[in-house]
Amino acid sequence: MNSAGCSRQMPAFRSWLVVLGSLVWLAGGGVAVAADVCCFGSLDVVLDAVLLEKPAAVSGHVDITTAQPGELEVTVDWVDSYGRVVDRQVTMLMMPGPTTVDFSFTTELGLSMVNQIVGSAVFPNEGYALSEDSESWEMVLDPVDHQDYHANVWGGGTTSDPDYFAAIEQANVDMGHIFRADSYAGHNYNVRPNHDFIEDKRWFEMGGPYEDQHDTNYDIYEPALTSTHDYYLPSKRQTLIRPQSLSSAGSLNDLVNTIVPRMQNTRKWRPLQWNISDEYGIARRANPFDYDLGQDCIDQFIVWLQDEYPTIEVLNAQWGTSFTSFNDLSDPINEPECGQAALIITQEIRDRELPLYNNTLVARNFSPWSDFRTHMERTMANAMQLCVDAGRAIDTTIPIGWEGGEPFSPMNSYDYWLQMPLMGSFEA
Repeated sequence: MNSAGCSRQMPAFRSWLVVLGSLVWLAGGGVAVAADVCCFGSLDVVLDAVLLEKPAAVSGHVDITTAQPGELEVTVDWVDSYGRVVDRQVTMLMMPGPTTVDFSFTTELGLSMVNQIVGSAVFPNEGYALSEDSESWEMVLDPVDHQDYHANVWGGGTTSDPDYFAAIEQANVDMGHIFRADSYAGHNYNVRPNHDFIEDKRWFEMGGPYEDQHDTNYDIYEPALTSTHDYYLPSKRQTLIRPQSLSSAGSLNDLVNTIVPRMQNTRKWRPLQWNISDEYGIARRANPFDYDLGQDCIDQFIVWLQDEYPTIEVLNAQWGTSFTSFNDLSDPINEPECGQAALIITQEIRDRELPLYNNTLVARNFSPWSDFRTHMERTMANAMQLCVDAGRAIDTTIPIGWEGGEPFSPMNSYDYWLQMPLMGSFEA
């Protein structure tokens, strides 16, 4: 086999080889294999189209170049992205003779979106092979009839049993995933793909941008969560400034600019849905903490409060506070210990209210904290609305939502009532 993929199987009685145009004598007249054996010709695979809509046929021709006479066996294989030969065409020619072989395969047989046509040829009587050629092509699924729900299989893809894939197709189970920025990655056996995690787990989950990379955002809030004695220090409250703020215009533009190219690139495959994020939440998998204490968020929180409470006196009556104006709420980070503007933070409201836990005569008041939670839930829903609008501007037929739904609770900024009217899809 040489660098071009040519091979020559020499009969045992021959005692010479043509190597790079020279005669080479072999001592003893035995069999030899040279690293650079002269080629007996080549193939060129030409496709009529490289993006096909199932069940249209993948077709084209193979051009043959050879000066070798004799019977030539030309094989055209449709190979899916898992390495399986889906279909095969074998044509016998007498050379010199025709230099083109046409082929056509119906895509109804295919489960893989990314595929190859591989052409090979051999003179079977002499054992001479022509250099192979291949071309890639992609199969677009028929438009999906969006049902009320779909089954989606997560799997390692270790099996190549055709009965398994036949059963999957017969059951109309959706399989496979398009991951993030890649044109296609993951498990390539598909009836219908999902497009997953396309916001890099940075805005809605606060994990790393990829599973094998560590992102400090994942741990940035830990000091404020786990400390039991100094969480009120400005240096600890500072960790509750969200790196990818859902209140910052610049951060939201980055979010949209991240997901839009990925939606545009995968639209051709008609994914079952565009999943913006996995295990969706305001924090890392719905961990309970107050997010975000960045100035953009606090400023918008104050505007929201002014819509909820007509005067600062009305707010004070509800919150149990003594602010003189709404501006007194603008800097919770630098509040002293037990400062009123910091009561929106879980630990701070706990310190005020939990001493009353055993007092059945006094009602506890978590209004500062619950109002901030409500604001964050609305902030999260507004950010998702931007993602939905961006996707619908690209394709109105592909549902947009999230997957890995978490149990709802007042601690996790996860208000289904706000979220569900926005969504076209949701994976529980």
